[in-house]
Amino acid sequence: MNRSSQYLNLLIKAIEVNHLNMFTNKRVLVTGATGLIGSSIVDIFVYLNEGFKQKVELYVAGRSKERVQKRFGESFDNDYFHFIEYDATKGINFDFSVDYVIQGASNASPTLYKTQPVETLLANVNGVNEILDYARKVKSQRVIYISSSEVYGNKGDRTKLIDENDYGFVEGPEPRNSYSAGKRAAENLCVGYASEYGVDTVIVRPGHIYSSNVLKGDNRASSDFIGKANRHEDIEMYSSGKQLRSYTHAIDCASAIVFLLLNGGDQQAYNISNRDSIVTIRKFAQKVAETGDVRLLIGDDDQDMKMSYSALNASKLESLGWRAVVSLSEGVREAVVNFNE
Repeated sequence: MNRSSQYLNLLIKAIEVNHLNMFTNKRVLVTGATGLIGSSIVDIFVYLNEGFKQKVELYVAGRSKERVQKRFGESFDNDYFHFIEYDATKGINFDFSVDYVIQGASNASPTLYKTQPVETLLANVNGVNEILDYARKVKSQRVIYISSSEVYGNKGDRTKLIDENDYGFVEGPEPRNSYSAGKRAAENLCVGYASEYGVDTVIVRPGHIYSSNVLKGDNRASSDFIGKANRHEDIEMYSSGKQLRSYTHAIDCASAIVFLLLNGGDQQAYNISNRDSIVTIRKFAQKVAETGDVRLLIGDDDQDMKMSYSALNASKLESLGWRAVVSLSEGVREAVVNFNE
């Protein structure tokens, strides 16, 4: 596997703690396979094959064969590893069937939400419709859709962790909202296909995910902090960083998604959050700066603070037996040391 020993050790721990070695002779399709979350999902199935001899047929869908080859190294050439050229904004005509589908393809950068609002919306609506229809035709056992905590909207009076039914104010049409609007529409497609066609679907809503595997152009604050620490550059925050966030390492997020393939409830939504890593943006930045031995410069411009409280309650997921294994210190260390933009 084309990853550091530190990353691999955390991955193995997540697999063992959550008993994920239950996919012998299964066929799994993962879209968005080079993204922050998708790549760690693929890593889990690669290790289930190489470490646990599970004989999983793995269909890895992405737009760029070169990017997939670079990310997964020698694993790409294994007989069980099948690259599938895939664009979530276009129709599909797959000539294979799978037991499980994990739909993770979507723009995941705030800049792209604004500059590519049409593609962002279509990937989450048309793309999910195509995948669900494919799963219906081949009679897949389960589809997991990777949604977002942005579906909850905003509530100015939030003082507790957000559970799966705690919806707030939803903003009207504007290009930036193509992401959250697309996620909400896709979630409705999931429950619609389940109700009308009997397609087993599960929705996951991750919080703020981070790791060393950051694609070029990812301008999320956490990725920016980690990249600067890796390059030994000072980290600059424009706001005071008082906003509370659910930070979760990609390995924990991926393990939760694979866990829910086996244990989730049909038509259920689950928050994904590490209860021990719910901290303010400022504290996360401080941990990154300490790890990279760089300065943290803190601003005071909080005027554009749309989501002052965005911390998720993952009790519903945890009640099924899932556990996060990557502490904030371990996760930040892995991300900073192995950052590969």
